[in-house]
Amino acid sequence: MSKMMARWRLLPLLLVALLAGAVMPAAASAAPGEDLSDSFETLQDHWLPVSGNWQVSDGAAESSAVNDEHGHKLALFGHRLAGDGGVTVTFELTGKAGTSTWGGVSVHRAGVLDGYTTSGYTALIRRNGEMAIIKADGGNGVTYLARTDTDARPGEGPVSLTFEVAGDLLSASVAGTTITATDSSFRDGGVSIFAHRDTVVSVAQFEAEGLAPADDTVPLPEDCLPPSGDMTEPDRGDVLISDNRLGVIMNRLAQETGPQASAFERLMDDVAADVEREPFAPSVWFVPFFYNDPDGHREARDGLQEDANAAYRLALAYRLTGEAAYGESAASFVEAWTYDVECFRTSEDSALAFSYHFPAMVFAADLLRETEVWSAAAEADFASMLRQQALEISSAIAGRGNNWGNWGVTLSTAIAAYLGDDDLMGEQVERAREHIEGQIDADGHLSEEVTRNGGVGDYGIWYSHFSLLPALLTAEIAEPHGYDLFSYENSHGLNLGDAVEILAGWVESPESFPYFDGPVEDLANVRTIDYLREVGVSAHSMSHFEIAGSRYELPVVNRLLAVERPMTTIHAAPHLTLTHGDMSERSPEFDPRLVVSPAKVDESALERGEVTVTGSGFAPDSEVVLSVNGTEAESKRTDNDGTVVFVLSGPLPIGEHVVAVSAVEGSAEAQLEVVGDPDQTPGDVPSEEDLTPGTEGGIAVPASASEGAVITVSFSADLAGERVELWIFSQPTYMGAHTVDANGTVSVALPEGIVGERRIAAYGAERNIIGWDRITVRAAGGSDGGSGDDGSDNDAGDSSTDGLGASEETSEDDGVDGRGDLAETGFVGVGAAIAAIMAIASGVMLLRVRRQAGIGD
Repeated sequence: MSKMMARWRLLPLLLVALLAGAVMPAAASAAPGEDLSDSFETLQDHWLPVSGNWQVSDGAAESSAVNDEHGHKLALFGHRLAGDGGVTVTFELTGKAGTSTWGGVSVHRAGVLDGYTTSGYTALIRRNGEMAIIKADGGNGVTYLARTDTDARPGEGPVSLTFEVAGDLLSASVAGTTITATDSSFRDGGVSIFAHRDTVVSVAQFEAEGLAPADDTVPLPEDCLPPSGDMTEPDRGDVLISDNRLGVIMNRLAQETGPQASAFERLMDDVAADVEREPFAPSVWFVPFFYNDPDGHREARDGLQEDANAAYRLALAYRLTGEAAYGESAASFVEAWTYDVECFRTSEDSALAFSYHFPAMVFAADLLRETEVWSAAAEADFASMLRQQALEISSAIAGRGNNWGNWGVTLSTAIAAYLGDDDLMGEQVERAREHIEGQIDADGHLSEEVTRNGGVGDYGIWYSHFSLLPALLTAEIAEPHGYDLFSYENSHGLNLGDAVEILAGWVESPESFPYFDGPVEDLANVRTIDYLREVGVSAHSMSHFEIAGSRYELPVVNRLLAVERPMTTIHAAPHLTLTHGDMSERSPEFDPRLVVSPAKVDESALERGEVTVTGSGFAPDSEVVLSVNGTEAESKRTDNDGTVVFVLSGPLPIGEHVVAVSAVEGSAEAQLEVVGDPDQTPGDVPSEEDLTPGTEGGIAVPASASEGAVITVSFSADLAGERVELWIFSQPTYMGAHTVDANGTVSVALPEGIVGERRIAAYGAERNIIGWDRITVRAAGGSDGGSGDDGSDNDAGDSSTDGLGASEETSEDDGVDGRGDLAETGFVGVGAAIAAIMAIASGVMLLRVRRQAGIGD
């Protein structure tokens, strides 16, 4: 059983799951009637932050931002108020807020995630001094059971609110004022601290009595995507870094040329730190909105960013250096995100952050699969996670019209490429075209991005970078799968290159950016990601120019690249200078060629291994496959010059053969002709008495042809792969031994000097006659010689066009004329049963290949 399947089977047994990326508190034990006091020196295990940015500072638990319409929630976990008891909470409300905003405490809450409108009773005190006891109505409403004005002002300093339960009697007290109510709707349950959503709450002290242990559980959030089962689809495809591109990079590194040399040094500097990292895969993936909870946002987002980029960098280093330790470390990051995350959420910023960081994890997996450092079972589990969860996350935002949509499409496209899903790839390419149509305005700018940051525009260049990076990555991923998004033009006649050119002009001359009126120095992230410099990290916002520079003629981009290289980034595809600098899949670096020597050989010379096949123009140390007539014979690796040599030996049928060598960077073909040995004419000459009316048919030849012409002899399809001898009568003349090809035919040259009405007969391996047919052989000058050997008749109307006997009057195909001879003998169509024929042909060939010592080993 795979690790993932084992985890899936255990998932229904989980009683608790994490919420909002927080660590699940351990339930604290409490006996019935137990008291609990907490002065918030730290946020202990018995508290669960349900909603809000809860942090402990200066002896108080404070929440300054909230992501729930029902406000801040801090739930007591593992305890309940068992009937009678009381709670006192000391808190204050700060920040700019209205006088009706409030804070308070609830009791007899049913579920640990319940809001004050869902279950239980809540005692609250407003900034204006009003105190109230409310009852949850179970939906979004409440019922006021009691209320009064007090002297307490929680917006001006701490207040202590006490809420007690005695049977059906509820009482709330603050600053010497008490209110009571009677209700029996909720008789037992948990305790939570609440505050209005539009305020900041700071809780300094919590006291409770009458508590009992509670078996609290936290249900999975509604937007959770848990794993559901194995996905065993076998198809896979290249994503971003093909073997061909790796070969180019390695060649440049070996020669210390191109921008790759310095970029590789930067990669290895990063890898030195990556190998020291441990994976950060949370039990629940959730990223809150940045503006609501910037610290929580960064913590959750940065964990994936660092893991995904580390996995990709390590995998790339592994493939470029062959150092297995790098690959094993990369695989550990991929497996952590495959197995350790129990729930992927899509709400708030979760889908966006996942979509702009997780592609790097997919690129890493693409480099690791089918290598010794990553098992096939783990790879299959990762593919399952891509199909079931990652794709759902990216699809949640792929339809958006701005950079969100671009990032969603990029991750979905990477998944489609990895899984070899042609339908999914087509869907993403169509979405990408829609984005090119809707995002690039008539003057080439990205209308959804240039005025970002509340219309001010100081982030307009940055968000244009942030939108074009995924758009170019999508185009790069899609192209090997048959889609050209680089050339796709919208209704304004503009493509991605035009948008890059406009943006690059602003990068080179920021003062020309027309969508911001402030000082140029206030423009954000023009070339690099500014806020990262403050923490000592160098990363570019314009790294996608490496892709654009290899796809378009853009002088302004080339000028910027010359200054800024080597570049890397934190989003999706680090080290683009190394992997894409000055190279394009459209302009192959390799030109594979093939030479077969000798190109014409007799059967005995082939048996002696006198045929050499030399391939050149491949990548260094590239795996090259030799095939003959489409059947793979052997594979070898090229030498440092991209050359490989094979030696052929073994039987091949007389005739033409296609020899091919192929690798990821391309292929090449050449012809090999095998002829019979000169002394191979059989000593046992057949008799013309074999040619009886009963043996007529069984083969078909052209009605007429010139002496010396190559004609096609057609056989029954079931003779494909069989060895046959051909003779021409009346004076028996040997025309050689041949193997019937997959189409049921043999090509043979008519002997010189034999003209007139003739008969061609075919014999099998045991010299049994297969059949015979008539042919008129014309002299080279056009005479068919009548019925004798001296050529007395003249047939000027029979004009041979190609040596196959086709004339103006008779339409023939592959040497079969219109006389119907084959039909009379029950001959089946020559194209039938090709699959079976090919199997026979490969069995007959029994090609053997010997390695030439010292070449490509």
